[in-house]
Amino acid sequence: PKELALVIQVPTVDMRAPVYARVVAVGPGSVSPYGAAQLPPPPFDAGDLIVLHAGCGVDVRHHGTTYTFILPTNVLAVVDE
Repeated sequence: PKELALVIQVPTVDMRAPVYARVVAVGPGSVSPYGAAQLPPPPFDAGDLIVLHAGCGVDVRHHGTTYTFILPTNVLAVVDE
C-alpha cells in the first residue's frame, strides 16, 4: 500500500474579515482563458481604496516593502472616498 502525506494549513488571519488595500498599479487587462479576446482592464485605478478577500493574492517583498498581486476577481468593492 502507498502512504500519502496530508498537510493541513491553519490560516493565521481571519479569513472572513475583509482587507482594505490601496492600489499601487493596474495592468492593461489580460487575454481571456476562453479565447484570444482581450479582457478589459479592472474597474479601478492606481490610488483607489479597495476591499479584498482576506488571504488572496501573492505577496512579493521588494526593497523592504511587501506588495500583494491580486486578480480583479478578488476585489469585493471599490471604496468611494
